[in-house]
Amino acid sequence: MPFKIPLRIPKVFTLMRTSQYRLAPEELHIWLWETENPVLAEKAWGVISGEESERARRFRHQAHRIRFLCTRVGLRSILSEYLRCAPAEIRFAARRGGKPVLEPETHSHSLRFNLAHSAGLAALALRVDAEVGIDLEAIRPMPNALALAERFFSPAEAAALRSRPNGEQEELFFRLWTCKEAVLKGLGFGLTYPLDQVEIPWLIGDPVPPVNGPVVESTLCVDIKGIHDFKLTPNAESGGVEPQDIPKKWWVWEFKPHVDFFAAVASSSSWNSVSIRHLGV
Repeated sequence: MPFKIPLRIPKVFTLMRTSQYRLAPEELHIWLWETENPVLAEKAWGVISGEESERARRFRHQAHRIRFLCTRVGLRSILSEYLRCAPAEIRFAARRGGKPVLEPETHSHSLRFNLAHSAGLAALALRVDAEVGIDLEAIRPMPNALALAERFFSPAEAAALRSRPNGEQEELFFRLWTCKEAVLKGLGFGLTYPLDQVEIPWLIGDPVPPVNGPVVESTLCVDIKGIHDFKLTPNAESGGVEPQDIPKKWWVWEFKPHVDFFAAVASSSSWNSVSIRHLGV
């Protein structure tokens, strides 16, 4: 059943206050929007690339196509305001691990972004001069949460999950997962990097801090383990970046964009302020 988030921004493509799209190096911007809106999806055909159009047409189910189109048009419309260009003019490239970035030959801009989507909601994180990753997960039954943690998480994280009552295991699993995935997406490795090498220390202890705490107090640091031993193909996966040049320290903040979701954002440098905005249709 589609959820409804409070929409506080006017129609997509409507030019807003210039200050809405000014992003300083010490700031983090997060945008949220729904992806189950046929009206928004229809707008996508006029702005997405030929490759994106082909991807959209390959979806067998209309619902999946609508989500994809809404995600892409939302991404392009938001980025276009920061870049001061038309949504259709944006060109993307890929860095290590296939992480999407702005094509440097087209956009001489220090803007960094990362996109996540899950079950009808999309989230976009933006920084300047700092790598960023975001993950978003719809809360759903996970009867195998403990088995997955014992297989993929660190021993301490699996033990923390094991120590929780059954009713609390799923919540802790999603919080651990979103934090790990946000860091790995920021790195550009995704799930090709071992999950147990990204340990989330504040979710191991007792009591576990709440989600949506104050940014200054809840933005906690994660040290990436084993980065020097991670095997990279220099020209393909790493984009010419050597393991010793990849940031090992990441700042992470957890938040709940909606009662039915967990989310986390990670960046290679800290920030002083975070702004969460909603894109409406």
